Amino acid sequence: MKKAAFGIVALVLFPALLIAQQGSNAQTPITTNQLTLSLADAPQPIASANVSLVGNPGHRTMYYWVVTEGVIGQSSPAGPFILFGAADTFSASAGAQITFAASNGVSYDVLRTTTPTPPTGACNCAIATALIYSLSVADASESLLSYTLAPVNASQNVAVIKNTSASAGLNQVSINGVPISYATLNTTTGSLGGSGLTAGACSSTTVVISGASIGQAVVVTPAADPGVGVWYYGFVSSSNTITVRVCAAVAMTPNATTYAVKLYRAGS
Repeated sequence: MKKAAFGIVALVLFPALLIAQQGSNAQTPITTNQLTLSLADAPQPIASANVSLVGNPGHRTMYYWVVTEGVIGQSSPAGPFILFGAADTFSASAGAQITFAASNGVSYDVLRTTTPTPPTGACNCAIATALIYSLSVADASESLLSYTLAPVNASQNVAVIKNTSASAGLNQVSINGVPISYATLNTTTGSLGGSGLTAGACSSTTVVISGASIGQAVVVTPAADPGVGVWYYGFVSSSNTITVRVCAAVAMTPNATTYAVKLYRAGS
């Protein structure tokens, strides 16, 4: 039995972890036992907004804020974007128009306060929420929507990838302490096939891989063509034991061949 200890995720990540171009497109791979990845798509506050008066001016000052809604949650509110001389009472003919450019959000929320202090927590402060296509909104009412502000702390949403020892001769890769790949273990069956099968019937054999447990993934590959109308598969049937089956879709004799068996053993 041949053991190859490596992390599946490591195989995916390492080719991508090339940094710092040197010279003519030269790149240096990272070699480390632990890597901390910051959140690549943390919601970013918008850079700027334009607030314009609609209708006749008044004597108030209004403060506007824009919250970026990302996949993971909210940004801190951008602003304040200030309107001096706002109408004393907002209506369809007297208010404000707020226009801004998108950052990296899925959608955007526009808030209003009467002080330059950013809104926090629960408030009645929203003019509009879930803006997607039109990033321009009219403030034409004294009424405001209830809203809850809970910005994401991107520093608390990092991924720590670590390579540690698992057992004798085996390593494991974890993300934030949770093992995601442990090892792949390989073996080969004896010859399977060569005997007639009725439609839907199977022949089977077992192989032993130490550490195999029910529920772990198994990949079976024939060394030669088993024949048309044949399907095959493997599974962990009991501790340390993998069953390999070769089945016939119609009455036939599958060609005799050996099967390579690969077990993907998850960490615990």
